[in-house]
Amino acid sequence: MKKFIYVISFLSISISLVYTQYQNVRINQTYSYGEESIMINPKNPNQIVAGIIGQYPPLNTVMGYYYSSNGGLNWSGGGLTTTLGQMGSDPVVIVDTSGNFYYISCANWGVSGPNLDRLFCLKSTNGGMNWNNGTEFALMFPQMDDMPMACVDFSESPFKNNIYVSWTLYDKYTSTDPNDSSYVYICCSTDEGLTFSTPVRVSRVAGSAAGNNLSPEGPNPCTGPNGEVYLCWPYNEQIFFNRSTDGGVTWLYDDIPVSQQVGGWRSFNFSPVMDCDLSNSPYKGNIYICFADFRTGPNDRNIWVVRSTNGGNNWDSAVKVNNDPPGNDQRLPWICVDRATGYVWLVFYDT
Repeated sequence: MKKFIYVISFLSISISLVYTQYQNVRINQTYSYGEESIMINPKNPNQIVAGIIGQYPPLNTVMGYYYSSNGGLNWSGGGLTTTLGQMGSDPVVIVDTSGNFYYISCANWGVSGPNLDRLFCLKSTNGGMNWNNGTEFALMFPQMDDMPMACVDFSESPFKNNIYVSWTLYDKYTSTDPNDSSYVYICCSTDEGLTFSTPVRVSRVAGSAAGNNLSPEGPNPCTGPNGEVYLCWPYNEQIFFNRSTDGGVTWLYDDIPVSQQVGGWRSFNFSPVMDCDLSNSPYKGNIYICFADFRTGPNDRNIWVVRSTNGGNNWDSAVKVNNDPPGNDQRLPWICVDRATGYVWLVFYDT
């Protein structure tokens, strides 16, 4: 049996898949830019779908999709469109408990008129080969939606198969006016992406609208074994956490501080990423957050993991993941907890 390792580059102009013979398979043949997202169908691991934002001459933004039906050896795809508007940036690919794929993105990035004024969700029922016209949601114009992240509830709770989408809502994107703010918002779909709930504000402290370290950029959701919804995000060189136990309707009154993130997300540390153990291992229910920062020195960025064993009420001290000497650079981590074993897997750039 071949074991596959999926290597996704944030800034490269191509996406490659590496397997045990060390042969690269190029995924994208046309659209080249970045912001890649990739997902495997747990019902059929031969089905893999990836999304990418591209820029095609002269300046048209294209949301690319790519799919494989043979475990990543061959790929097809193209550009996604919808009659709802222009798909704009930040593609997120997720899959539900039935094997349906969803492609979520911002709308109208870089176009005249309304900009980042809503989110789109397109659905594929055949492994990424075809997509519906999609659903528009989070219409909160003139406020602006940025950096959506998403997850599906794989628990056996009453919230099973719920889709949760979180994002940063700006009064006016990249505004330096102190009267403009930014917050973490979330909404939910209980009908496989057909409709989404009214957005709910999660973060309690107003962030800056400037898109800097005082902006809670890229909030990351995951779900727990009993259908809990968890969210983490960066703010003011710290990481914060909140949770819901009723399907994302209500949230804790106060955000829970998790850890420092020295340098903040803007220093190419980027936003923290979270996952929860849904296995039947002894660690079931543990929540893990990974991130990069400069806490050991301005020329020594490392990858860290923090853990909570009680639903996010308390967090252990950060544990360093990479084992190299000081002075090297690690960044852009992602985390995944194996639903069968509870093993915690991380991937990151390492110089």
